[in-house]
Amino acid sequence: MSNQSFDDACFLCGQDSTYRHTDAANRRAYNCSNPDCGEYEISTRAMRRLENADDIKKEAMQKAKACRDTDMILVIEVSDDDALSIRCRPRN
Repeated sequence: MSNQSFDDACFLCGQDSTYRHTDAANRRAYNCSNPDCGEYEISTRAMRRLENADDIKKEAMQKAKACRDTDMILVIEVSDDDALSIRCRPRN
């Protein structure tokens, strides 16, 4: 995992955030200034799929709230069989 952070708009809500590349740059770990998003990890494959899917992004923000203040983090990814997954998982 890279320690270098990049400033960018949050993928989910568009507000100020930072991200780090993870998994050989196949994922981004975001830290959004909007408490509705907070911390989450998203695969680049999921980013391409959800680029214009505002309804699914809103669903992901709701799940991010459920992960907040726990030892879990929201993970958004696409599996090898092309299924989209938005879930809370334990932090590593």
